[in-house]
Amino acid sequence: MKPKTGATIRVRAHRTLDSRKTANQASQANRVLVLPGKVSRPKTRNISLTSELDTQIEQRVRSGLYGNASDVVRAGLRALLREEMAERYQQFKGIMATLPRDPVTPGIEQDIERQVKAGRAADTKRAAQLARP
Repeated sequence: MKPKTGATIRVRAHRTLDSRKTANQASQANRVLVLPGKVSRPKTRNISLTSELDTQIEQRVRSGLYGNASDVVRAGLRALLREEMAERYQQFKGIMATLPRDPVTPGIEQDIERQVKAGRAADTKRAAQLARP
């Protein structure tokens, strides 16, 4: 079967299925909503956890905030990604703060070109001197 484009979101129907429904109808209780993006099937991973982490997962599932351990792990990974993106954003803001705020005028552009050419000429001269025996 050709893969479709779109992100998948599994939507669980109510667990109280009518006992008269067939197995096929019951299996359709887990509907799939396709959104723009790439469709990917859920993958199963086996991970090793310390007893402390396992306890944290179980507490969150028992609290009712999460449906199962996979939901807790996915939420944790999303939080980690947000944290890493925040760090990168702070680095980006630091870089942007060092850049000049004034627009580049033709005079500034010519100065930059002169400096680049002078730097290249100096590099060429140094390379030629190093190449001499």
